[in-house]
Amino acid sequence: MKRALLSQIKNDWKENLWLVVELLIVTIIVGYLTLTILRNYRDYNIPMGADISGVYGAQLRYLDDDGNLLLFLDPQDLEPEVMQKLVSQQQALLDRVRELPMVEYAAYGNNALPYNYSYYGNILRLILKNDTVSTEVNTRTMTPDGVYVLRLQSPAGKSLDDLSKILENGDMLLGPSLDMEMHWGNSGYDYADIVGVDLLEPFDDRRIGGIVNAIRRSNYEPNYNNGVIIQPAQENTPSTLILNFLLVRVKPGMEIDFEKAMKSEPTLRATTGVVLSKLHPVNDDYIRTTWGHTVQQRTYIAGILLLLVIIFIGLLGTFWYRVYLRTPEIAVRKTFGATDADIFRRILGEAMLLLMTAFLLAIALYFIFFDQLKEGVLATVVFFDSWKWDMALTGLITAALMSLMILIGVGIPARRAMKIEPAIALKEE
Repeated sequence: MKRALLSQIKNDWKENLWLVVELLIVTIIVGYLTLTILRNYRDYNIPMGADISGVYGAQLRYLDDDGNLLLFLDPQDLEPEVMQKLVSQQQALLDRVRELPMVEYAAYGNNALPYNYSYYGNILRLILKNDTVSTEVNTRTMTPDGVYVLRLQSPAGKSLDDLSKILENGDMLLGPSLDMEMHWGNSGYDYADIVGVDLLEPFDDRRIGGIVNAIRRSNYEPNYNNGVIIQPAQENTPSTLILNFLLVRVKPGMEIDFEKAMKSEPTLRATTGVVLSKLHPVNDDYIRTTWGHTVQQRTYIAGILLLLVIIFIGLLGTFWYRVYLRTPEIAVRKTFGATDADIFRRILGEAMLLLMTAFLLAIALYFIFFDQLKEGVLATVVFFDSWKWDMALTGLITAALMSLMILIGVGIPARRAMKIEPAIALKEE
């Protein structure tokens, strides 16, 4: 039977050649769509870099003596007495919030919270082993207690006290992206080499004090987009006047009490010169941001599934027509004693052999053009340590989907053809 099957494939080589080309194109498309879904899944499950449970944020604004909004880019632009007055009032507000029995930690920050899509981009540049390396970073600023509020995570095993001390000493925390890990790692550097290194412009007065997990702006943001640099601002100094957010971690189960206290205490609603507004749990930002991205992702995945359905219908039509043309052949085989199972295995075996040929060609093309793919289509995939396993899993899923499509595409029309009586099927022959 195997010899007869190969002979039939050889005899119909022109028709089968075009079918192999079709299967090759479909295999590549299905593989790419499968890899896209898998990559999005990987992105979604990267650690957020911060714990937002029980964390609140509030907008921080400054007023002049007449109650008008006070705008400035640099605290040094203010009159010295005005600047010192605002610093004192700002610190008094922070201390008052900390005194609330519901509060664990409080700090000031700017672009510090996750689920915040503000862009404070800078180029991080430093010299390692006489080589200048650089990358884009999303800049976040916070006072040292912001480490406790957001419960930053250190891959090196440093405690929150250690991380807070780094900011207190005026050093910076680096949250590397997968892009940085790939680029710098291929250059032979380890993040242990980066700690303690002085930075170049625009952070030429700072140095890296420690490594943390990058604070992502959403669950869907690829972690290879940008790294994150966390620069310190010291409490009770003019540097905190550039910060525009109050960050608070509330004790578990005391969120409602905290909100009531913040709304009822006059000192907290508005200290002279300093005003808090838009108090909200960061979880609200999470819900709003995630909802928008979830709708976008669902639409994207729905489009992929629709495309897969269209591909399936196309394959179904192709194999349906092939089986239809062989209805007389099926009738002849049944006349000479072939069972339905024999016929089905013959038709399915031919289709699967053609699929295997297309799949092997796809694998060959992958290895031939691997370098170009790695710099192009696969650029966002190879950042993950698991990328080889992801490619293998993509291949298995693609093979399973294609096999299922062919099984259905062959099975339905073959079953219909085998139900036709041989005399009817051969009447026009």
